[in-house]
Amino acid sequence: MRSRAQVFLATCADSPSGGADTARLASRLRDMGLGVSVAAWDDPGIPWDDASLVVIRSVWDYHLARGRFLRWARAIPSIQNPYRVVEWNTDKRYLLDLAVRVPVIPTRVLADPAWAQVERALDDLDVEEGVVKPAVGLDGRGVRRVQRGTPDERGRTGHWLVQPLLPEAASEGEISLVFIEGVHIHSVLRRPPRHDSRAQERLGGRVEPTQAPADFLRLARRVVEGLDPLPLYARVDLVSTLGTPCVMELELVDPSLFLTFSDQALDTLAAAIQRRVDVAGHSAGGS
Repeated sequence: MRSRAQVFLATCADSPSGGADTARLASRLRDMGLGVSVAAWDDPGIPWDDASLVVIRSVWDYHLARGRFLRWARAIPSIQNPYRVVEWNTDKRYLLDLAVRVPVIPTRVLADPAWAQVERALDDLDVEEGVVKPAVGLDGRGVRRVQRGTPDERGRTGHWLVQPLLPEAASEGEISLVFIEGVHIHSVLRRPPRHDSRAQERLGGRVEPTQAPADFLRLARRVVEGLDPLPLYARVDLVSTLGTPCVMELELVDPSLFLTFSDQALDTLAAAIQRRVDVAGHSAGGS
């Protein structure tokens, strides 16, 4: 019998420690008296079934083996975020579902697209320039700028998204709003480097704390309130287009929650994990 609850934080083989967010969270949970293990999700030596709670944090390679990753996640009843959320959110076609109820960047989905299909999608979007991105991908990988009349004949298999290139994303950046159990905790502004529309830090993007405008906050709340089940954590990435916010991404699997920018976010997430551990313990005790 374990002497204390065990929380496993899932990472990836290329970054088993999980980076700054994961390190801060692990330290905070240990300070609270929880046992914490940090390990790559596909490490066969990890007894995931022994965990009171498994929290996905930095699985930055799941897009390379999505099927295997989903089988791993589905086998863990205590996985957070819940499996149904993870399955839906690991394919960017979720944006089409969101677009039914909230403003989302206009998106067309293509299967195994040749250039002619990409160009027709740009015509349909009524834009001269756009971006093509894989439906299963992360951190800006595989994203390419494309332009009508300038063929990009690289081979693409699987599902791909075509979206307009928003000048506001480059000039104003994206605002990422972090939610813990449905409550907005803090926000950051993410600016891309010069000559790029992608705001990822690995590409030279800059991050700074910010106060989200009221219309951004209203939209992000609508997005999160419509999720079922309510996730442990969520990050809503919004951009302004023609003066109105719209959803760029909804991150429910392994987003940076920018815990290094906010002690409140760190403490709120740790407390939420503790509550879920307690609930799991009560359920096990009553079974």
